[in-house]
Amino acid sequence: MEASFNEIMKSDLPNKISIVMRSYNEAWALRDTLDGVFHQDYSGDIELIVIDSGSTDGSHELIQAVNPAHFIVIEPDTYVPGRVLNQGLRLATCDWVVLLNSDATPANREWLPELLHTSLGLERPGSVFSRQIPRPDCKPVYAHDYDRCFGEHRESSSWEHFFSLVSCIVPRAVWEQNPFREDLQFAEDDEWSRRLKKKRLPDSICQYIDGHSFAQLLPRSGQSPCER
Repeated sequence: MEASFNEIMKSDLPNKISIVMRSYNEAWALRDTLDGVFHQDYSGDIELIVIDSGSTDGSHELIQAVNPAHFIVIEPDTYVPGRVLNQGLRLATCDWVVLLNSDATPANREWLPELLHTSLGLERPGSVFSRQIPRPDCKPVYAHDYDRCFGEHRESSSWEHFFSLVSCIVPRAVWEQNPFREDLQFAEDDEWSRRLKKKRLPDSICQYIDGHSFAQLLPRSGQSPCER
């Protein structure tokens, strides 16, 4: 029987990828996030690297249960986004690295293969990020923000620049030439992606994944949930 288009596409995916996850007291979402990560329509190996900022809500037990390749716990007051991301990427051994927040839950089994397909399809190496939709219990004011940033008729398509690190994929070679700044407590995604654009890498691409169930994102620094 002739192989289907989807089967051919899946055969082109790398046989191993790294996932770097940042977590902090998000056990309420973490169980579903980890379950979603390891039940993707992807046959390769996943190297999970988790850096946790001292969670006290049972997150550590959930993380240890999936046997991550690396599980690092830091003190909450030492958290700097770029520093943590760089640390995770240094530990990653794969050519393709997914950055995923622990409260960003894949909505379906195509979350990972879609990220990979789009990244592999770029003419030049760059970073691709997922679309976000609110959880069912998200307050309307925040759901409206998601729609403005990620919806079918999103306003962000006309903005001068828009990027998010909540769920994205980065070629390791791109990061090696462009590590994250470690002196910023917020907007690290905006600064990093603008720096890539100045180096004539592709514009950020919003990966449109129907049904994505991402958490109501309220970063500790107080950004809009569209900060992703």
